[in-house]
Amino acid sequence: MNKEFVNKWAGLLSKKLGRSEAEIEKRGLSAYDFSPSTSVEIYYSESSIIKFDSAFW
Repeated sequence: MNKEFVNKWAGLLSKKLGRSEAEIEKRGLSAYDFSPSTSVEIYYSESSIIKFDSAFW
């Protein structure tokens, strides 16, 4: 995974994952950070949204 991407979002990810921002920046993300029943939504604009159900299964 692109480390720059993870570092950019580390603050918000730390709140969601319950890990410190520094730990996320140092160790990155793993599959254990996400539930198999979790969906992912990517918003490019109000009219362009992609949703992946069971994104981590």
